[in-house]
Amino acid sequence: MRHFITIVLLILLPLCAKADNSQLYKQLDAAIEKRAHYVEVKEKSLNDIKQGAKYVTSNEDKLKLYEQLANGYKAYEYDSAMTYIKKGLVLAQKSNNILYHKRFQLSQTSLLITRGFYAEAKNIMQKIEPKEEDPLDYQFQYYYTLYGLYNNWSTYCENNEFSKNYNQQKVKYLKKAIELSPKKDAFYYYLMGELYYYSNQPNKNQNQNQIMKGAENMTVSKNPTSLKLSMDVENGTNPLGAMQTKSTSVGSVRLDAEAAKCLAVTEAIGELMSHAVVNVYVTEKAELDKAE
Repeated sequence: MRHFITIVLLILLPLCAKADNSQLYKQLDAAIEKRAHYVEVKEKSLNDIKQGAKYVTSNEDKLKLYEQLANGYKAYEYDSAMTYIKKGLVLAQKSNNILYHKRFQLSQTSLLITRGFYAEAKNIMQKIEPKEEDPLDYQFQYYYTLYGLYNNWSTYCENNEFSKNYNQQKVKYLKKAIELSPKKDAFYYYLMGELYYYSNQPNKNQNQNQIMKGAENMTVSKNPTSLKLSMDVENGTNPLGAMQTKSTSVGSVRLDAEAAKCLAVTEAIGELMSHAVVNVYVTEKAELDKAE
């Protein structure tokens, strides 16, 4: 009996498989050809904001512009994003704008998470827990960021003594974010899907154990037929300010693909894109043969 199965191997940036160099180089060349356009569009947008800042006098308007610049650079250039976050923190403190000070700390946390500074991000989050009087969008963004923190942390610490706690925290803060998300927003249903998936993990594991018991005497061979290299790229934010991503296919890779070369190609492409690469992964398609 022959079956087809698609196996997705998801790795958060440490990852993947080896590329068919000729095809991947074509993808890289195509991205390089558009590099100037990407840079021009991004720089023009950011320069327009900077020019506008010269004519702003009120502290609150300056804080808004610093926040726009920080968000603009966030998926483009880490150091510049952090520069405007720090400018915002200083100005918010000088002008005694408590809410904006917390917003910039939250932006700082999101940026740290992208670099794997989880403990540092957690320390900041503990200082800026929202209050009832804080705007709902800030409360949502806070708990969604905490969900993202523990989601990344649990992945990094998969199957060690800390992963169970991180997974529990992940679901806890995901539920809080859902409570604050507008019910008619498409992102609400996305979050509900995430919650459904994580909530059914114990049942999934139990069912897998039952299946495995029945398969102990079964002889099955897996024969890979194709590998596809893809990456998730930042794609702006939803109405509540949460990061959105879109999947971009790099192309097919050889079955004997090496992880280091795949990652090197996606990183090279990522440096030329106007948005940051969040995840890189390989999808394997294989035939399963069961001995009769």
